[in-house]
Amino acid sequence: MRRTLELLRVLRWRQVSTALGIASRVEWSEVSTTSSAIGISLTLLEGTTAEDVEKALGRVCSLYRCAGGKVERSHHRQDKVRLWLYFAQLDQHIDYPFGRSNSIVPPRETLEIPLGVGLSGKTVGVRLFDRGIGGSSLLIGGVPGSGKTNALRVVMMGLSQTPTTLLLIDPTGGAEAHLWSRRVSASVVTGDAGETAEMLDSVLRLISRRGNLLGRGISRDDLLPVCLVCDELAELGAASTPKEQEQVRAQLRRVVSLGRKANVACVFATQRTTAASIDVTTRSLVAKRLALPHPGDPHGSEALLGPGKYDAARLSAGDRGLGYLSDGGEPQLLRVFALSEADVAHRAAGPTGPSLEDLEFWDDVLARSL
Repeated sequence: MRRTLELLRVLRWRQVSTALGIASRVEWSEVSTTSSAIGISLTLLEGTTAEDVEKALGRVCSLYRCAGGKVERSHHRQDKVRLWLYFAQLDQHIDYPFGRSNSIVPPRETLEIPLGVGLSGKTVGVRLFDRGIGGSSLLIGGVPGSGKTNALRVVMMGLSQTPTTLLLIDPTGGAEAHLWSRRVSASVVTGDAGETAEMLDSVLRLISRRGNLLGRGISRDDLLPVCLVCDELAELGAASTPKEQEQVRAQLRRVVSLGRKANVACVFATQRTTAASIDVTTRSLVAKRLALPHPGDPHGSEALLGPGKYDAARLSAGDRGLGYLSDGGEPQLLRVFALSEADVAHRAAGPTGPSLEDLEFWDDVLARSL
């Protein structure tokens, strides 16, 4: 809720409300909060009615990532309404297997996502968004059965508890995507290059538009966070021709290369890390790597952790969930938390982040505020 109050101030409610067709002024002295809601007193400006606010309520909830909302009319003045924004009750702790270790779910996207338990017994996390810097990228690699899909679930679980807009590509037909259907804003559940290219084009348009905003003086921290997640990266566009497949891989390279400045993060999961699963250029642009077991495959370990880093190759096939996390420095050994499908079904609730359409609308509001 604190983040929402920040957005109300930073993104200038008056411009936002005017763009929504509900020109109004927030009476800051009358804002109230409860454990799950914010109450905002609005003075309606000329030409705006309470009915207009009620019609725009759905979009307001989407932009501010609320579970729902309500408009209360004043009994005394037609130009006054009280807008209530309700928030899902999200767990602040998740009892992951292998120990809790103070694994607090991040309430905002700029905190570390708890990933697993390190040798010291403390939680090891990964940060995908940094204030003033933007989005980062994470590549998860490991042989079949090493815990790759589970590691991706843990990262998505952390992201799902923040205001991040999640976009999911699952080329295997939706085996994982269905678990997150209540949380992702858009998904592609096929290996068809056409649908994949369409989503990547949308992300690239978002990045380009935001680049223009940054050039005009908008702060990167005002851009709503977006994360593109791709499971089974080797299958990206695999149901199409080699030429079409190369086209979507080229689009993906651009997203990784340009996304950071636009507050767009990327998370990829792949089996043995080779040029067939992720090209060398894209791999070199990924800032953070999680190397799960690559038994007997020193090249796969090096591809993730860097030259001469054979740590993941020394892990055995039975070391499911063990891995080395690296951001370019010395790899850190950890055991990734475990999340079952039942865990995801129970916890991956909460409001869906803004859609790509809403993100475009929001960025237009920022442009008008300049």
